[in-house]
Parts: sequence; C-alpha cells; structure tokens
Amino acid sequence: MTGSTRRCSAIRIVSPPSPCCRPPNPRAAADELERAVTKLGFKGAMVNGMTGGVFHDDKRFWPIWERAAKLDVPIYIHPALPHAAVIEAYYKDYAQSHPGILRAAWGFTVETATQGLRFVLSGVFDAHPGLKIILGHMGEGLPFLLWRISHGLRATMKEKTFRDIFCEHFWITTSGFFSDTALVCSMMEMGIDRILFSVDYPFAENPPGTEWLKTLPLGPEDTEKLLNGNARRLLKL
Repeated sequence: MTGSTRRCSAIRIVSPPSPCCRPPNPRAAADELERAVTKLGFKGAMVNGMTGGVFHDDKRFWPIWERAAKLDVPIYIHPALPHAAVIEAYYKDYAQSHPGILRAAWGFTVETATQGLRFVLSGVFDAHPGLKIILGHMGEGLPFLLWRISHGLRATMKEKTFRDIFCEHFWITTSGFFSDTALVCSMMEMGIDRILFSVDYPFAENPPGTEWLKTLPLGPEDTEKLLNGNARRLLKL
C-alpha cells in the first residue's frame, strides 16, 4: 500500500512463501497479517488459490485463520488457476481453443468454490468461531447450491447444516456477476447483509457493473447496504 493509511485502506495479500523458494511459514504469515492490521491499518487478508498444491483448509494454515479471527478481520479467498492435475484431467482438451475455461469462465469458480466447501467441512469455524470469509463472483456459485450441498451432507452434519455454517461465516461480492437473477437468489439464501458490490476488471469490464446499478431490483435501504453499508460494517471503514 502506498500513501497515507488515513486515506487508503486495503485488504492485504498474506500467503506463505512459494515452496519453490523455501517451506511455507503460516505463523510468519499470521504475524505479518497482525502487523499489517495493527500497524498499517489494513482491513484483512487475501489468499490466492492453493499453496504448493495444498488447499488452505489444511491445518498447517490454521494459525493464519486463528489470527484473523483474533483480529476480527476477514479473509478474502481469491481464485487462481486450477491444480495442474485438474487442468490435465478436466480442461486440457479446450484450454488452447477456449483459455477462459481455466479462469473466469469456469476454472476459477470450481477451484475457489471447492476451497470454500472444504473450509466448512474442515472444522476451522468450530475452532475459530469468529473467522470471516469473503468469496467473490457471487460466492463462486455456492449460494445457488446451498440446499443441494446441505441435503447431500445431512447424514454427517446434523448439529449445524452446511448452509447454517456458510451463512454464518461467509460474505460474497458481486464481482464480475452483474445479474439480477443471481443477486436475488443470493439474497434469498444469505440475505442482503452478506453481499458487497464489487467489479472484476480485467475479467469483466467495469461499465456493465455501473450500468447494472441503475436498475438494481432493490429498494433504497438494501441498495445502500449493497453499495457501501455492508462493506463499511465488515471492514470497519
């Protein structure tokens, strides 16, 4: 971040070092998160994809989530390219002719939705009940699947359903998803208080997002929540 922290707040990227350089050090990442929040005025952290082919629900990364919960700041799980083995098995036939399949069209969504699902199943929210997670792109499709996932996991998640945990710990953004139908569905599943407006350049152009704001199927109070109120409350702006 450049400039005065009084003028600019941000979500800091905190991720363990690349394993090609040295082993990941989640405790050092947690310390860096705390420094960024307490000394620099940052508002949370962002992690991208996996680290060394490992999803971040793995317990070796829990010191980061423990610290985020202690600091009461959210973690933004941002997409990255799918695992190489997944690309090989699922996408290689079309990766050259339709490279978007690896990214915003599909690969980003599947990889990040899987990360979110694994977070719920891992028990990290039981261990750290204050942990808050943000998913972009209208929740990477998970709001639309909450009933189906919860029903499919009903035999092993009896005290709290998948939907219960997701709606308690996750927030979503509209980045690159300027759709009335998707917004209304997400509102019906999670409530407007859990949705933040966002754009997704360069994967989606900005003008469709700003044009969408002119015809949102929301009243004034909910529009205010979507455009800034929810972000102000979550990020303490």
